[in-house]
Parts: sequence; structure tokens; C-alpha cells
Amino acid sequence: MKRLALTSDRIFGFAYILLFAVFMAIALLHRGLFFAPEKVTASTIVVAGALVTGIIVTLYPPLRKHYRVPWSLWLMFGYTAYAWLTTLWAANAEYAVQGALIDTAAVGLAAFVPLLTRTWRAWLLSIIAFFGPALYLFAMGAALKYYNYTNAIQAGYMDSVFQYHNTFGAFSLAAALIGALLAVRASNVYVRAWYLLNSALSIVGVVVSYSRWVWILTAIMIILSFLSLISIKRTRDGFYALVFAVLPALAASPFALSAIHHASKKQFAVVLVIALVGAIIGTLVLLGVSKIKKKWQQVVIPSVFTFFVLVVAVVLVHKEASKFSSVSKRIGSITLSSWSMRQRFWFYGAAMHMWEHNPIFGAGAGAWNAKFQAYQQFPFWSTMTHSVVMSQLVSFGLIGLILWLGFLAFAFRSTGKIVRKRNEDSLLSLAAILALLVILLHSLFDFDMNFATVVFVVFVLLATAATPSLLPVYETSSAARSIENHLTKKAWWLLLPCVASLGLVYVGGTLGVSEIQLQAAGGITNTDAKIAKLQSAQHYAPYTVQPHLQLAEMYYNNYLQSHALSDQEDAWRETQWASRRGIWDPSVLATTGVIAYNLGHISEAVHWTQGSYQDGKLTTKYSETFLGVALWSGVREAQKYPADAKSVFQSVVNTYNAVQANENRLQHLPKEVQQQWQLTTDAPMTVYMATAEYALGNFQQSLSNLQSLPTTNRDPNTMSLAQMVGLLDKANMNHQPTINLVSKLPNRSPQMLNEFEALASIHNG
Repeated sequence: MKRLALTSDRIFGFAYILLFAVFMAIALLHRGLFFAPEKVTASTIVVAGALVTGIIVTLYPPLRKHYRVPWSLWLMFGYTAYAWLTTLWAANAEYAVQGALIDTAAVGLAAFVPLLTRTWRAWLLSIIAFFGPALYLFAMGAALKYYNYTNAIQAGYMDSVFQYHNTFGAFSLAAALIGALLAVRASNVYVRAWYLLNSALSIVGVVVSYSRWVWILTAIMIILSFLSLISIKRTRDGFYALVFAVLPALAASPFALSAIHHASKKQFAVVLVIALVGAIIGTLVLLGVSKIKKKWQQVVIPSVFTFFVLVVAVVLVHKEASKFSSVSKRIGSITLSSWSMRQRFWFYGAAMHMWEHNPIFGAGAGAWNAKFQAYQQFPFWSTMTHSVVMSQLVSFGLIGLILWLGFLAFAFRSTGKIVRKRNEDSLLSLAAILALLVILLHSLFDFDMNFATVVFVVFVLLATAATPSLLPVYETSSAARSIENHLTKKAWWLLLPCVASLGLVYVGGTLGVSEIQLQAAGGITNTDAKIAKLQSAQHYAPYTVQPHLQLAEMYYNNYLQSHALSDQEDAWRETQWASRRGIWDPSVLATTGVIAYNLGHISEAVHWTQGSYQDGKLTTKYSETFLGVALWSGVREAQKYPADAKSVFQSVVNTYNAVQANENRLQHLPKEVQQQWQLTTDAPMTVYMATAEYALGNFQQSLSNLQSLPTTNRDPNTMSLAQMVGLLDKANMNHQPTINLVSKLPNRSPQMLNEFEALASIHNG
């Protein structure tokens, strides 16, 4: 019977599985579970191939004649298109472009799935199932290489597996469920043993992840999996598959915990042996259940094997009971008032506060990373909202959340129809939807799906669960001939998605070239050559901030040496561009603000440094920069606009008090938070505040602050300013003239001389 070439097991299926496997392998080797490519060039290759086939599947008329696109797939494409649109108002253009590429590629890969045969779908799920134990083995390797998991984190090797342990555990649980359910479906004895081994090692990964939430979720999902298998009448096989995935894992977990903490290769080997023995016994039991005819044998023989494994598990657990005592205590310590839970509620509150300012369309892609410090009510740093719902609201608003929930709802509805048919697709759909449910439940409370690998797997699982294989449609020779004729006559249609993909390749490729040029510029010492290299990087990716920022600094340094008007104009032009492109980055705003002030653009300097303080209020550098720029801008304006200058000085005092309040709050938080931020009202900030108090006429308060000057960052310029303000305070308190006090200061530069004279002229005894 003739089949369509696109669904050929030899061509399309192999190409798709190879593409997916290569991507997952790169993800695993590059950053473990959390593959978030800093360079977009490689990901655009995946996007191009995925988008081509995705558009063919959904829009190509000959295929649509035989294939009705499910609503869930249309909504997935709609969601991706909307994600692209958010780049128009994104807070971080680079982050938004990368996110849009990832989402497009993920949906494109999901669009492949309806054209896969059941055999290739099983292989697809097998790759995801293997990902769980592979992560565990990599984590163990990191611990063994660096002696223990703490050293492995500090060395940066597989840090994502350890630091993001909750997501590591959730992904391992999803892989374990897929492995167990595929073992039910497999008929080959070796394949079944392989699936059970994968599942057992994945559950070991769940245990060593040390995630309390995932431990509880594991028990819930095992029960749900068993109930789902009852609904499709695979109760007996499903029960034994789950039992022989969980029991070997429980027996091996104490050794795994000990191995990862003490870097014991022997105990690591014991883990592998126990998992392998459990997989072999489980395979024999499943094989016996399917082959034995007599009812008493179907009960007794599996029971004997089950009893044997239970005895082994109990002995091993009893021997290593101390290893599990910490696990039980950790589960029992879960409360809503725990530090971990409070963190999440703080993040949710900050996300809701951010969403209230942009409720319909959201704040744009990358909004949380760009603006979270401005909205957080408590000082704690995180690049994630810790909830996919909050992430959708913040970035995409109600429209994005509705689209996201819409395709999930249609996908679950479609999956239910497939599972109820109890055909060959049912078990594959059930495995995919249960694994997807694990990741989604975890994402509701602890993860916002900002890692590319997880996004890819989620969309592929969703398409696998919600769309049946199209192979039966193409098994008739008439249907095959009809589609092949259309493909021959209207092949020009295939050029359209290719052209669209070239645009993505161009964007990613030029960004990659720009990054290469930036790296090359870092090693150049010749000024002209370095400027030329930076200009080249700017040409390839004009929407990125770093070329503009580095050029602004180069031109400004040239201006300081040459005082050439052209260098001044070039520095100001690039500074403006950098501030626009980097409005999401407090470090960029602080740098451009200082350059703008030195170039004489006072209002822009105050505006940008104030933005850096608001978006980075928990960082000493940004607070210090804003206080300094605001103070000296007020000093410059004091003679012409005294009322405006007074409000500026008052804002300096208020900002200092706010920084001090944040510092006091940090002192009541755990030490790891204090060490992470290291926020302090240092000597420069205190001197700026004292200077503002002097300008406001509060001489005694100013002098008192100077007498309790912190020891942190006492640089020469700061101490000169402190000495000057102290003299001014004393002179004004004694009603003495201040205009000649500047001459008494040693080590003063021409710029400092002008600023000090302006400062002295505010009050004159």
C-alpha cells in the first residue's frame, strides 16, 4: 500500500528524530537541563527547519485537504505570533528576539508531530524519557569530579542542575512517567527493560534533587498514572511497570544520596546495579503477566517477584534509614511561612504589581528581567517570577495568558478524546500528557519556562498528546496519489516558508557576527582599530546595546584627550543610542548617565541615573551614581533656579533614606541574601546626603552625618568633598564667609574647583 513521502519512516521520521535528538544532546552538553543560548545563530538553524515544516503542515492547501489543523495548533501559532509582536515594545530587545526565536522553533517542532508515525512518536518520547537519567548521570559525574555537590556548584560545572534543583526534579519525574508507560506499551523484552531502567534512574534523580514540592508531586502523579491506566484497561501491566520503576529507585536512592555527597564511585556503581536488577525483574514480571494463561499463576508468580523486590528494598532502606531521615524532615518542614515560600509570594506580589501597570498587552518580552527591582517590595534577587502564569501576565498581559491557556485547554480536550478511543495512540498520548502535566504543575508555583529546552519539550509533548498520527489518512493509494500530484504541480508554495525562514536566519546570523566582532574588539589596544571593530559590530546588530555603549565610552575618552568637537558629538550620539537600547539595563543607564553629565547634558543625566536607581535600587553602585549626579545637577542650578534645586537636594536626602531602609531590611534576612546584594550606604552616598543637607541649610545635621562617615569606599574625591562640606557647615554655623574656603583644600582638580566654588556660593555665612 502506497504512502505519502512526507510520512515515510525512512525519510521524514528519521530526519525529525535526528534533529530533535541533536538539539537535546547539545542542550545537555552545553548547560544541562537549562539550555538558554547566549548566541542565537545556532538556534535559528532549528527555527528555519521547524518553521518550514510547520507552515507546510498548517497552511499548505494539498495537505489541508486531508488534514484538519486542530484548534490547539492554531492557538499555538497565534501565541507565537503574539510573542513576536511583544518585541515591538520589549524592555530588552535582545532577550525578546531570542525568546521569539525559541518560541517559534518550539511551535514549529510541535507542528512536525502530526506527520510522525506511531513508531517515531515512541522514539520521540524515548528521547525525552532518557533525558531524566542522563541529567542524573551528569549531576553524579559533576559531584564525583569535584568531590561533592557544593564544590561542583562553586566550580560552575553543571551548576544549573544543582541550583535549579526543583526543575531538575520535575523534569526527571516527567521522564520517569514516560519511561514507565512506554514499558507498558513495549513488546520487545530488551526495550521494556531499557524503559524501566530509564524510569528507575529518573526517580533516583527526583530523590537526589532534594525538592520537597517534587517529592509530593511524585506521589500524586504515580497515583494519577495508575488511575489513568485503569481507564484504558491496562491496569495490571501499568501497576507492575510503576512498581518496578519506583521500588528499585527507592532502594538505590540512599546510595545515590551518599554517593553525591561523598563522591563515592562504589556507591554510584551500586545505584546503577540496583536499577538494572530492578529493570530485569520488572521485565520478567511483565513478560510473565502477558504469557501465563492460568489465573493462579498470573497472581502467584508476579507476587513472588514483587515480594522479593519489597524485601530487598526494605533491607536496603533499613540499612540506610539515616539517609531518608533528612528527606522526611525536609518534607515535614513545608509551611506557608517558610523562607522558601515567602520568597515565592514576594515574587508573585511584585509580578502582580508590574502587571497592573500593563494589564492588557503586558510590559513586553523580557520585562521581568528588566524591571523586577523597580517593583519588588522585598530585597531578593531572581531572574524568574517562579510562576509561568505570572510570567505570561507580566510579559504578554491578558491577551498572552488567554492564548496560552486556550491552546492548553484545547490540547487537553483533544487528548481526552484520543485516550478514550483506547487505540494505539492512546498510551502514547497518555504518556505525553502526564509528563506535560508534571511540568505544568511545577511551573505554576516554581518555574516560568524561561529555558529553551523545557519550552521545546513542552510544545512537543503537547502536540504528541493532542494530535493523533495522520498515517491512517494516507494509507489509501488514491489519497497518496492526490497529494503527490499537488506537491508536484504547486511546488512553488514550498518557497514561501523558506523565504520566511531566511529572515530568521539573517537576524540570528547577524547577531552572531556582531557578538564575534565585539569579542574581537576586546582584545584590540589600538584605539582606531577598536573603534572600527565596534562600528562593524554595530552595523550587524544595530538594535543591541553593547556596540553603542562601548563606542560612547571610546569617543568620550577621546574627547577628554583631544577636546575635539567631533568626538564630543559622536560620544553624545552613541550615548543617546545606548540609553534607548539599554533602557532595561540599570548598568547601561548608570554609565550613560555619567557620560551625559560630563558632556553637559544634565537633565538626561538625572533622568537616566534615576532610572538605573529605580531598576537597580538594591545595588550600591546605582544608588551612589544617582545621588552624585542629582546632587551636582542641583548645585549647578542653585543660582538660576533655587526652588528647583531645593527639590533636587531634598530628593537626594529622601533617596539616601530609602537606601538606608533597604539596607536595614537586608540585615533581617538570611546571610545568603545579604551576601548576594551587599547593599550598603557607603562613604560617597553619605557625603552626598550630607552635602544635600548643607545645601538645604541643615548645617548641624550635615556636620553630624560627616562625623559618622562610613569607612567603605573612602576614595580621595569623596574625602575632599567631605572636608569641603565640613568647612562650609562650620563657617555657616558661625556666620563666617565661605567664598574663600575652596583655596584651603589640597589636591583639588580644576573640575573639583569649579564644583566646590558653586557649592560654596549656595550659602555665604
